[in-house]
Amino acid sequence: MIRLILTSILLPLISFSQGESNNWFFGQNAGLDFSNGDPVAINGSLVTSEGCASISDSDGNLLFYTDGVTVYDQNHQVMPNGQGLLGNASSSQSGVIIKNPVNEELYYVIAADGFSGNSGGLSYSEVDMTLNNGLGDINQNKNIILTNLTAEKVCVISHENEIDFWILTRLEISNTFLAFLLTENGIELNPVTSVIGDIYSSTIGYLRPSPNGDLVAAAYSNIFGALGTVELYDFDRSSGILSNNQIIYSDPNYGGYGVEFSPNGEILYASLSTTDFTGTAPMNSSLVQFDLMAGGTADIANSMIVIDNNLNLTLGGHHWALQLGPNEKIYIAIGGAASLASIDNPNNLGLNCDFVENSVNLAGNMSTLGLPTFVNSYVLNTVSFSSSNYCFGESTFFNVDNNLADSYSWNFGDSLNNNGFTSNLMNPSHTFSDTGLFTVTLTATFDGNEITSSQTVQIINPIVDLGSDLILCENETLILDASIEGNSSYLWHDGSTFPVFDVDSGGVFSVEVNVDGCLSNDQISIEYKASPTAVLTGGDTLCDFNDVTALITINGTPPFNIIYSNGISSDTINTNSSQITIDVENEGVYYIQRFYDSFGCIGSSSGTASYILTDVKADFDANTYEEYIDNSTITFNNNSSNHTISEWSFGDGNTLNSMQDNFQYQFQEYGKFNVELIVTNDFSCKDTISKHINILTYPLFIPNSFTPGGDPINNTFRPYLQKFKDFEMVIYDRWGDEMFRTNDINDYWDGKKNNKILPIGVYIYHIKVTDFANKKIERTGSVTLISHKKRDPYN
Repeated sequence: MIRLILTSILLPLISFSQGESNNWFFGQNAGLDFSNGDPVAINGSLVTSEGCASISDSDGNLLFYTDGVTVYDQNHQVMPNGQGLLGNASSSQSGVIIKNPVNEELYYVIAADGFSGNSGGLSYSEVDMTLNNGLGDINQNKNIILTNLTAEKVCVISHENEIDFWILTRLEISNTFLAFLLTENGIELNPVTSVIGDIYSSTIGYLRPSPNGDLVAAAYSNIFGALGTVELYDFDRSSGILSNNQIIYSDPNYGGYGVEFSPNGEILYASLSTTDFTGTAPMNSSLVQFDLMAGGTADIANSMIVIDNNLNLTLGGHHWALQLGPNEKIYIAIGGAASLASIDNPNNLGLNCDFVENSVNLAGNMSTLGLPTFVNSYVLNTVSFSSSNYCFGESTFFNVDNNLADSYSWNFGDSLNNNGFTSNLMNPSHTFSDTGLFTVTLTATFDGNEITSSQTVQIINPIVDLGSDLILCENETLILDASIEGNSSYLWHDGSTFPVFDVDSGGVFSVEVNVDGCLSNDQISIEYKASPTAVLTGGDTLCDFNDVTALITINGTPPFNIIYSNGISSDTINTNSSQITIDVENEGVYYIQRFYDSFGCIGSSSGTASYILTDVKADFDANTYEEYIDNSTITFNNNSSNHTISEWSFGDGNTLNSMQDNFQYQFQEYGKFNVELIVTNDFSCKDTISKHINILTYPLFIPNSFTPGGDPINNTFRPYLQKFKDFEMVIYDRWGDEMFRTNDINDYWDGKKNNKILPIGVYIYHIKVTDFANKKIERTGSVTLISHKKRDPYN
């Protein structure tokens, strides 16, 4: 953004004035003489509580003064026709005095009756200095009404032509300002009207122009419930129009009264106080400072600092009227005091402005609330100039507003430019070396006295930048902003003239910006891309997630960024492919949350993929897991869930497909059998469980020795077998002769043959058994016949 700054700053190198403001009369018989620079107290005849005005000739000789009601001549006597003016001693600015632009013998006393007066109007009377033996008197033009119901505010500002004057006032209980033009032919009765700002019910307080007249400050009291404020206005010295109202202070408890600009016009001072004109309540008072170069309205308001704060004073208060003196100091009226306060360096910010409370002793006289009101150009002798064309790289032109000086010296403040850094021309031009702020100073010499005027100009190189060419997404909009602060105008490719341009379709867009005559151009190409689309497909009821995927198919410009979710968690894929597979690892409904293409265009998506895990479970139990072969019928219970097929395998080569919850199965052989159950659901998902069933046969035990006739437990030879179908046992001696044969397991061999005990020794047995599994078991072995413990005596 570029902000054009063009501020006139008045900086006299030598304290030299035209003399019209050299004599002040105010308060109760108080007066000051500035003829020698700093003021000297003098006595006057004026007794007033507030407003007053005085005028001297250009050499500083007193002519007359007034409170807006009575006019006193240079001998401090009332002029013969100098009474009964329509002002009021209790009006903030009861009067101001102006010299006719071409007739140095004719003066105008502007009287403001204001809020506290009787008629409340603004009037003027003419003082002819050729009357009353050169002491002056009011002629037949007395109490000529300019307007009714004016506020207690009036100031006079030099016209831009530096010849004529504007008389500015505000109407009471309104937001209307009137500017009456004074020319050599007198005061024109048809004013220029400005309606601006808020309406106030009380407009007590001062109206002050800046030294160059481009700004006007107004203070508004807060009595009778009105809001106390300090306001700034721009003033057009050519047209008389006020504009750009800025409220820089507002408080329902404090009201503004006095306001005054620093000599350089960059700082504003104001007196603020709680107001109680009954005299029964204590009053609080503050003198504050505003930095007018801080920036916008809020910046100026925030720059306020208190220069002096004197609390709980009696009637009259502390800080009241403020008036810039010809010595460039600002003086402050102190109600009921025998002195004036001052700001000795008002061009300095903060406490460096050097506030002095008891600055000027009034030699026994007393200050009240008011100080004289002067025409702004009467206080400081000024020279002004105008400038034009602030485009970087081009010549900036400077023109003196009048040709009164004997000589001119310019300094353009351009330290980087060695050519044309200074000039002695009356109306020079200069090409600045860079953009930015430059303080241009004109020193004009009048009869050997130097007067300096400065302007801060901003050299601009307005650069409008619409940015780089863009690719936008379908249905996306863009606002092109070419705005540049300052006096800017705009011309777009389609002829529109707004600072911004709304884009909703592709094309080439261009703009030309004119900032105070400085041109800048730019263009941008914008292409629209269709939004990408994506479709997600898939979904199934699954037994598990092994190698399960969903598919996303995309139409658009890669690379793509895709965020998808299964309803519980999300994941992101960055890919250049138009088809992407998603590994499915969890149940849920998969969908695309958001995706966009390489241009950042957010796409539209459709489709879902729902994946569900089936819950098939195989389980069974048996009434026993171990049984003998002769009781080998086992009961099985199918405890499986969510299945539609049950397949049994019993480990003996037999299978069974049955959905029975329980059934019996008989094993035909003994051994350890792995019984397996496989269950299947409607989605072909399977689950398996297996358990071991042990079918037992009865054991065959054959002893390896016995003792006939001995221990009754071991005196015979027989095998031990609980259950069987068939049995045969044959005993042989070692030569193969048969000693014993039986088919009865309970028929024991007692070691005899033919009822004779056989000799001790080793015998061979051969045993055949058919068990309950119809298996034939044959055993051949040896048994030892041990010596008899007792022989049969008969054998």
